[in-house]
Amino acid sequence: VVDGDTSELFSQVVGATRLSDGTIIVGDRRSHQLKYFAPDGRFLRGVGRKGTGPGEFDYMARMLRCGDSLFVHDIGRAGHLVFGVDGGYSRLLQFQAVRPGDQPYRSACNADGVFLHYGWAGRDGPPKVGVFRDDVPFWTTGADGAVRDSVGRFAGSERLGRANAQGRPTGSGPLPLGKETAIALGRDRAYIGTADGYEILVVD
Repeated sequence: VVDGDTSELFSQVVGATRLSDGTIIVGDRRSHQLKYFAPDGRFLRGVGRKGTGPGEFDYMARMLRCGDSLFVHDIGRAGHLVFGVDGGYSRLLQFQAVRPGDQPYRSACNADGVFLHYGWAGRDGPPKVGVFRDDVPFWTTGADGAVRDSVGRFAGSERLGRANAQGRPTGSGPLPLGKETAIALGRDRAYIGTADGYEILVVD
């Protein structure tokens, strides 16, 4: 559509899942909503809006389906907003980390509510300029946010450190077309693919 209702348009999709009755839920960053669709594609409703109140989104990074709950990583809120699959808002969850002051950069979960995370690159040592890739901590938590186990340190996302006109570091972002570690979590196994080779590391 050019004019009128834009509820069926997507801009920056951060996740999607399908429920047992066929309903499809899509997390859309630009509209700050979880969008619900019928199995035939009809738009049903939107949940959420831009803001920092209960059930509101500032900057949606990822949407995960973990059993009967949706966990939306909101970088602007420094945590995960937790919803039921029916769209009801539950709470803002902030996961603990094995590295003080860290927050998950990427997370995966299973149906039992266990999470696998890895941390942000560039947190150890002074800020960097140019392309870099750090080994970062990987760890597991429960749905309560408490750390369960440290998994180890592996390569995180490939980053591009920026600098101002004076050459001073001004932060970093994902390297365009760079390597990005992928993770998944089963009932009793964690899967880590660092993109450094044609293999997946499997740990218990």
